[in-house]
Amino acid sequence: MYGEVLTNFKSDRGNVDKSYNVRLKYYNGEYDNKLRFFKLHGSVDRYILRLHDSSEEIRVKKDYGVREFLMERYDEKAQKYKYEAVFTDTYPDFLSGTTEKIRQYNIPFYESLFNHFKSNLLASSKLIIVGYGFQDKGVNDYLEKYYLIYRKPMIVIDIKKPESDIIKNYESQIHFMLKGIDGYYFEEFISEIRNF
Repeated sequence: MYGEVLTNFKSDRGNVDKSYNVRLKYYNGEYDNKLRFFKLHGSVDRYILRLHDSSEEIRVKKDYGVREFLMERYDEKAQKYKYEAVFTDTYPDFLSGTTEKIRQYNIPFYESLFNHFKSNLLASSKLIIVGYGFQDKGVNDYLEKYYLIYRKPMIVIDIKKPESDIIKNYESQIHFMLKGIDGYYFEEFISEIRNF
């Protein structure tokens, strides 16, 4: 998948408008690294694209300056690659709302993401959470069922201690780093994580 970027610059012949295509990052469902980062509710810079001849959905990260999404296809007749516009949502793929986002957890994309989350929680020996307020019942259920009930340690990095039933119920397993992510020197940060 590609995005079209339009640039404008001045030259000795006046203003010049030029566009070029940049390759965009997209979700492929592959997780081949040991360290996992999950952003379960989407993102304000991720969009769903739909191809003209398929019901397939592709999620891409929109880079700065991208104004249109394109699919690269090889044209056998012309013997060259060409770029075709694709259908896209006008709004980002981002879940919000107390009950609405939980309903979306069962659509194939999010179901796959939550299955990866579940597997990694079960396989993890230490969980580090940054900036999560523990107000999502669906996510809290996963944390409890697939991690906390096994008495595994959890590190919560935030500027204040979140208020939630899951925090109260498992407080003895949780280490709070209340200076926030940018309140620690690197060595201090690593030391706290290793020692808990």
